[in-house]
Amino acid sequence: MKTQLLLEQLGTALGITLQPGEAGTCRLHFDQDEVDFEQTADGLYIMADVGSAEGRQDAWGRLLRANCLGAESGGACLSLDDKRGMFMLHTVIDTDASYPNFEKALTRFVQALRYWKEWLALGPAADKAAAPQEALPPDVYMLRV
Repeated sequence: MKTQLLLEQLGTALGITLQPGEAGTCRLHFDQDEVDFEQTADGLYIMADVGSAEGRQDAWGRLLRANCLGAESGGACLSLDDKRGMFMLHTVIDTDASYPNFEKALTRFVQALRYWKEWLALGPAADKAAAPQEALPPDVYMLRV
């Protein structure tokens, strides 16, 4: 399924008209969380800022461990946008993805985004502090056989 159809179906599910701009981009707000969508020939990129990386070298190890095989990132990728000094979360949806799979991936993405924003807000002692109240649901973690 083409990514434009995925966005149209998402708009219908949300009760809004979702029309990307000329560059193939749009932004949605899920409560306080801004999520950007960008259509490309490869698929639909989903991106969001997790928080400032300025002075947060203490977080790098924890974010890298969480990123390993998507284990604690809902299958998305945690990264550093060095130019803007921001930690980001991003994923790519294939152009032939079904709407139910897209919606499931987007739900996991927003859950992971909220988890890591809350964790990062705990500050430099976050590794020693309690985890955010609502941990990622079990289906977000990597399947172990």
